[in-house]
Amino acid sequence: MSNIPLINQNRISGSSLPRRTNKVIASKSTNDKTPAIKRRLERRQNLDRRQKKIKVLFDRRLRGIHRRKLLSNKQETADTIGLSETKGKHINTTA
Repeated sequence: MSNIPLINQNRISGSSLPRRTNKVIASKSTNDKTPAIKRRLERRQNLDRRQKKIKVLFDRRLRGIHRRKLLSNKQETADTIGLSETKGKHINTTA
């Protein structure tokens, strides 16, 4: 476990996405293949994704871009969030 770098080196300074600090990068050592650690990594990635999504939606709303436009622009949103096109389609349309 000693060969895992704790801080992700490729941070983008001044980006609108939240900084990702203390991200554990999965190494190829055997003790990282345990189900518990796999689960932990997965959970952490999902959390990151959710945070980014909320941030993108919030930023757009602040800039005054209408929600309908945001919905029609699904592909771009998916790219910004870092999700595939199939995920992220559960944005509420009735609001």
